Amino acid sequence: MNCEEILTLLDAYFDNELDLAKTVAIEEQLRTCASCRSQYELRVALRSRLDDPDLRYAAPNGFSEQIRKKLALSTRPTRKILSFRAAAWIPAAVAAAAVLGAFVYANIGRLLPAEAPSLVAEVASDHIRSLIGTHLVDVESSDRHTVKPWFAGKVDFSPPVRDFVDQGFKLVGGRLDYVRGKNVVVLVYRFKNQYVSLFICPERTPEAASQQTVFDYQGYNLVYWNANGLDCWAVSDAAPGTLLEFAKIQQEKHS
Repeated sequence: MNCEEILTLLDAYFDNELDLAKTVAIEEQLRTCASCRSQYELRVALRSRLDDPDLRYAAPNGFSEQIRKKLALSTRPTRKILSFRAAAWIPAAVAAAAVLGAFVYANIGRLLPAEAPSLVAEVASDHIRSLIGTHLVDVESSDRHTVKPWFAGKVDFSPPVRDFVDQGFKLVGGRLDYVRGKNVVVLVYRFKNQYVSLFICPERTPEAASQQTVFDYQGYNLVYWNANGLDCWAVSDAAPGTLLEFAKIQQEKHS
């Protein structure tokens, strides 16, 4: 199994819902793949957090009895006959909703990479690991002429590197990361007391749009956009508005 297949089965594995063959295959992958193992560890941490007694709310005494009494007093809803005028627009409304749904379904792929949901988890996890480990940057510098050449020969594209200290985003350095089986460029910026990881790689979806799209993952915010044939993911625990401003600055400088 590859990482993408593992991610689709990881929740079922976590809940002991898989057969023996798949369970053994996943356990072998978790032993050998740090990326898959980190996804599993995130689920373990989340379950541990959800078991915290502080998150549980105890209903007051007698609450269930009050609910039962209210249900007993409720009456069956009366049927209402729609007038001809009210009934006439229902088919049109249903048709309009169907057209809108078809439009959204047809165009969502044009805004994001096809694997966006799993990419959100993987990119966010990589950012989190960089903060709690010792791999924040491979090359530490705010000088683009130091950071950009460092990636030469390590990736098959030339990443745009800029320092935006005047706008509040100071370039800290860069590192090489591994997403979806490929090396990607990660530029690290500091905004006040928070770090922003900017993941950059050649676009995976030719129809990807430059429109910024916001996600959240376990308390972290992400913004995706496409610029000049490059997919860009900004990740941080900074507010979504801060990341959108960061993305806007990036797009203006690289347009």
